[in-house]
Amino acid sequence: MSVFEKYLTDDEEVLYKIKTRMITEIGFTNKRIISLKPTGLINKKENFKDISYAHISSIIAGYKNYYWLLWIGPLILLIGLLSYLISGYYNPMDILSKSGFVIMGTGGSVFVIGFLIREFLRDLQITFVTCNEEYTINLKGSSMEQAHTINEIIRENSE
Repeated sequence: MSVFEKYLTDDEEVLYKIKTRMITEIGFTNKRIISLKPTGLINKKENFKDISYAHISSIIAGYKNYYWLLWIGPLILLIGLLSYLISGYYNPMDILSKSGFVIMGTGGSVFVIGFLIREFLRDLQITFVTCNEEYTINLKGSSMEQAHTINEIIRENSE
C-alpha cells in the first residue's frame, strides 16, 4: 500500500514517486502533484500539499550546488597561515611542530577533498510555478533525466 492511497480520488493513480532531501514524499499522479512531509517525533503526522497540473504555468529545473567545503578549506588555510606567521616562522628546525603548519595542511586537504567530491554535493532543484506560489523540491544526487520524466508526466496529464 502506498502512502498516497488515502489522498487519491477514485479515478486517480500514482505514476511516479520520489523522496526529497528533506524526507518529503512526492507523488505524481495522473491529475496532480501530492507532497507528504512527516512532522513530529512522537505523533507522526503528515503535512499534505497538492498542486493540480492545470495550475502549473512553468517548471524550472537546475542544479543547486553545495560548495561549502571549497570555501571552508581556504578559510582554514588562511587561519593556519596567520597562526604560522604569528608563532615565529623564522625557526626552520621547529617548522613541523608548529600548529600553523598543521592547520594549513588541514585547510589544503579540506579544499582538495571538496574539489574532488563537488559532484556529489549538489541537488537537482525543480520549481513548479503557479499563479499564486512557487513550490520547490530538492532531489539529492539526481540527474536531469529525472526532471525530464517529471516534465513528461505533467505535460501528458495536464490537458
